[in-house]
Amino acid sequence: MSITHRFYFSQFLMTLSLISGTAIAEKNATPPLISERGATAAAFVPKGWEQEVLLEADWNGEKRKDVAIVIQRKDERESIVRLLVLALRDQDGSLRRSAVSDEAVLNGDEGGVYGDPFLGIKAERGALVIEHYGGSNWRWSMVHRYRYQKGRWDLIGQTDVSSFTVDEQYLSTVDRNLSTGFVERVFHPQTHYTMDGLDLQERLMLKQPEAHYWQVQAAFGKAAPTIDGKISPNEWPAYTLKLSRKEQVTGNAAQWKGVTDCSAGLRATVTTDAVSLCAEVTDDDVTAKDGMHLLTLGGAEIPPAAVKRQATATGFIQELRWERAALCKVLSDSSNLWLDPGSEVSGGDPPVGELPVVISLIDDDAGQPSVILSTRPSTSGYAAGINFIPLGELILQNR
Repeated sequence: MSITHRFYFSQFLMTLSLISGTAIAEKNATPPLISERGATAAAFVPKGWEQEVLLEADWNGEKRKDVAIVIQRKDERESIVRLLVLALRDQDGSLRRSAVSDEAVLNGDEGGVYGDPFLGIKAERGALVIEHYGGSNWRWSMVHRYRYQKGRWDLIGQTDVSSFTVDEQYLSTVDRNLSTGFVERVFHPQTHYTMDGLDLQERLMLKQPEAHYWQVQAAFGKAAPTIDGKISPNEWPAYTLKLSRKEQVTGNAAQWKGVTDCSAGLRATVTTDAVSLCAEVTDDDVTAKDGMHLLTLGGAEIPPAAVKRQATATGFIQELRWERAALCKVLSDSSNLWLDPGSEVSGGDPPVGELPVVISLIDDDAGQPSVILSTRPSTSGYAAGINFIPLGELILQNR
């Protein structure tokens, strides 16, 4: 494989994530003020903007016609700028603003050579579905699914597809179910790719074109959480990955007695210089060796820069942090730009893309073989246990 081909191979493994991440910097620095209430959808279209798409659906299960509105305006370059407005209908028939996002729908100039990437929105089983398509010779499509639950709009599903028009054999599909954290990846490279010169991540993907694993979403934050074994309000994102399934037990499964024996809820955050992980562990027999571990795809443990464990009534809370500089050395072969020591990482540009690591929970009950729960199933070689995602994409907020 030539250097040029190697470059494109690595770059397009993460193309879809980079597109959504790059778009953030180009969004509205000062979004317009959107009305809090209105009799009709038109009330949520500010001066200088116009309605592009109006979709009526029951978002909250109250059997009333709520709305999703995509509004647009032209910027100084005559390019389309978009906002998504979501509103719920009250008993009196009026509409109440529920969320506003300048990240969920791409602008007109964010589709590459293909042009305007926005395909539209639709309702499926009570969820809002947003579709995009763009590129040139390299084509990409993105489908995001949001559901209104627990009083907020959560990203519950995301499907990313990339293809290469010059070689019809190339296809990359990543389907994420964020409700469960389960990821299904299908990768068919171009016909001329060989193992020569590939890093571990790429070799695993070539050897196993179809892989599945679990993944925690790490929302971008400006400050890393305090590693003290305590969960302070608003310190960690609300999104949680559960390690509680039989399929996630990869070591001594016969010894695992269920969620009360050992299970965990994982939350993660990423800053410009660190990744932090929080585990709320349920464990009926806590020992000194119990806890979370971060591993490379080759199985080597990555020591944290800081770790703290605090006992609870049902187990313990464990918080860990890994510095970016150390991860750059251990995972230097990864195509994630955050792991490139030479890349610019600023507070205004959230890191995006998968981190090729495995998260393991060890339960070392006295006198018993250690039980291991993992984000990588025993049948999968490739895995990416952490995914960097902008908070504004993970949860649509009302502002």
